[in-house]
Amino acid sequence: MPENKTTNEEVLKRQKDDSVILKEASRINSPLITDTLFSLDNKSNNTNDYKFKGAIPLEYQVLEEKKLANALVEAAKIYNQLIASRMSQVETMNQQHGNELNLPTTAGTVVEPGAPAQDNQKLADNNYKKGRTPPAGVKPIIVLHETVGGFSSVVSIFNNPSAEVSYHTVVQRNGTISYFVPPTDTAYGSAPAKFEGQTKVNSFAYHISLESPPDRDTKRGQDPNHKGYTEEQYKSLAWLVARTGIPNERITTHEKVNTDGTRFDPYKFDFTKFNTYLAKYPREKKISFGVNGE
Repeated sequence: MPENKTTNEEVLKRQKDDSVILKEASRINSPLITDTLFSLDNKSNNTNDYKFKGAIPLEYQVLEEKKLANALVEAAKIYNQLIASRMSQVETMNQQHGNELNLPTTAGTVVEPGAPAQDNQKLADNNYKKGRTPPAGVKPIIVLHETVGGFSSVVSIFNNPSAEVSYHTVVQRNGTISYFVPPTDTAYGSAPAKFEGQTKVNSFAYHISLESPPDRDTKRGQDPNHKGYTEEQYKSLAWLVARTGIPNERITTHEKVNTDGTRFDPYKFDFTKFNTYLAKYPREKKISFGVNGE
């Protein structure tokens, strides 16, 4: 029976298909994977040019189909472990926002019965400040906003280093909660602003913004055709606010804290509807803000 040798053509194809996963998995220093990584001189027609990198046992010098298959099986397992490790790192960030369950992999993924979909978003470092420096004795507040633009425009602006603006969280039209700035850091959501005599509002505020409707208000609150917000947004907002443990009297709006008369959002916000949904969720402190022990 003829020996099952590997042809140059097969080697080239396998190198193209499998090199990515092999190289990625090799980062974890698996002996089997690192010992079976190979190099191939594509200019040569000699099968002897199919070589291995590193010190390897003699039996691996002839790479048969079975051995390659076994190597790829282990590579796949290690690669999955690598991905799981990376997801765990992101989950840590998600837990800062009060999500104690599994991290959703995509927007729109429900993470627990009755909970909205959630995801984490990136933004430029210049658009927020690490940590908080609130006045002594001040408790956190929630400031509600509207994006005055679609969600994609928010992502674009927040990733512009010169924008110097941000929210902690945005609630999309479909109810997905998107986290931008960790709650223990300072988002640049309101300035100039004042709340109960305090002017450093950003230092103790948790800024939540509702994505605008498609016919978004371009007249700063004066447009009678503004359609308001979806039921999904009210539900998700109520779910999130309930997890902060912040009392109703410390939930305010951008319009109310603004001091130069230029902000009127969130436009046409229905506090009656919001409070109805809010009453359906237990008020539990699941989120820490780094504001005087809160």
